[in-house]
Amino acid sequence: MPSTTPSPMIKGTNMPMASRAARRFCDRLVEFGVARELSRRSIFRLYGIAP
Repeated sequence: MPSTTPSPMIKGTNMPMASRAARRFCDRLVEFGVARELSRRSIFRLYGIAP
């Protein structure tokens, strides 16, 4: 069953980013201190820009 949640688009293409790739990208932003994870959950995470 395909997901109905919109995926981020890869810049310069018409291809959506895979959910795993989007999750890893956000995790990397957290590691670099650019973003922070707000929901404290393992699924359906919410991210925000770090101060």
